[in-house]
Amino acid sequence: MHDISKLIRENRKEAYGIIKAHGGKIEFVKNIIHNNPDDDEEDDWIGSIGEKNVPWVVLGFDEIVDTAVLAVKCGKNEPNIEFLAFDNNSYECIGWCDDASCCSNTENAIYEFIGNLK
Repeated sequence: MHDISKLIRENRKEAYGIIKAHGGKIEFVKNIIHNNPDDDEEDDWIGSIGEKNVPWVVLGFDEIVDTAVLAVKCGKNEPNIEFLAFDNNSYECIGWCDDASCCSNTENAIYEFIGNLK
């Protein structure tokens, strides 16, 4: 048997390296990250995902939210990755989240998506 959590941690570490090699951030939808990547209040996007090719994760807050990932950046501690989440049902940007917000290991979809960018 394989340890799924171990595989996901390995995928996160590899994805972190890819993001770092791209200057510390990757936008899947262009022109949403502003000049100061540490200022969470400014990063936003208004629109609809439609046919855009982005990874999706399930977030667990007060309710379960199926969320599109618009961008990723290196977290403050390696190999943490933060992602800009967008709720396509309410057409609003949730903001920067981390893997602890994801349900049922869905954050692996981000890592696999980044791995395919090589």
